[in-house]
Amino acid sequence: MARKLTRKQQARIRYKQKKQQNKALNNLIDLNHLGQEQIGTLLTHRGSHVIVESEQGDCYACLVRQNLGYLACGDKVVWQLAENGQGVVSSFFERSSVLSRPDFYKNLKPIAANLDQLFIVIAPQPHYDSDLLNRALVNAYHSQIKTHIIFNKIDLLGSHQDLLNQTKVIYQTMGYQLFFTSTYTQQGMVELTQQLSNHTSLLIGQSGVGKSSILQTLVPNQAIQIGQISDNQRFGRHTTSNTVLYHLPQGGNLIDSPGFRYFALDHLSIDKIQQGFIEFQPYLNQCQFSNCQHLSEPNCAILKAVEQGEIHFSRYQSYHRIMGLN
Repeated sequence: MARKLTRKQQARIRYKQKKQQNKALNNLIDLNHLGQEQIGTLLTHRGSHVIVESEQGDCYACLVRQNLGYLACGDKVVWQLAENGQGVVSSFFERSSVLSRPDFYKNLKPIAANLDQLFIVIAPQPHYDSDLLNRALVNAYHSQIKTHIIFNKIDLLGSHQDLLNQTKVIYQTMGYQLFFTSTYTQQGMVELTQQLSNHTSLLIGQSGVGKSSILQTLVPNQAIQIGQISDNQRFGRHTTSNTVLYHLPQGGNLIDSPGFRYFALDHLSIDKIQQGFIEFQPYLNQCQFSNCQHLSEPNCAILKAVEQGEIHFSRYQSYHRIMGLN
């Protein structure tokens, strides 16, 4: 088993990486002979480089100055062109929104920036993880990004019709807009296209739910590899290794992200996790104890609401599991 690094060791590694990056920047690019500052959009990361699109629509591989931290797909940046045809990103604009999640070292890492809306994609195959969905919804709530749910691959429902009906009951009741889609039959794709038009949107979801298939349908000129679902492990293979921004033909941008199998909430307090379960909010200040965690405490307003059917039992079960694992 790999030895877990201490926070001090992690910080030392990040410092060395930044130092090496700065050394590479100076070796590869003559910083004394850079062109005029330009505004661009960060489309994706590619190893030690980022790909920046200029305002004229041309793309350049750029290195990033070490003091900027980790930039996100969708960031508006200031960059300069070097004599070798590469660029240097020197700063970025304030973000209107950002969706972040903790990385392996529990450091908060931005996934995408300047979003208008977020789409969480689920599917009957692989059977979607409700805890994963609920974790993503909690995180999105605190990112203050309008969030929708795409129930994809409805052509594969088969005996899973009850799953679709339950999903409708739970999440539409809470006010989330659901889109029911199939890239095979094209069902629901017109409605989804209309919702995406002239917005900057992000697709997230567990591996294998069909994000890349949706993207290929919406942006057909992009060569996107579609992975096959692994039957032996029931996990979808990762078909997207980087978060990438694409331009939609009808206007707007769509950002595709790698599939994930876990969505940590380590950066959120217990109170914030409770608030992220939005149907809990009317009852959060009605418990007997001010520090009630709504697990088994007496005179808990949340538990009472569950018993009365005002909070769906499956959502409460998910909250219980998340609180036990977080």
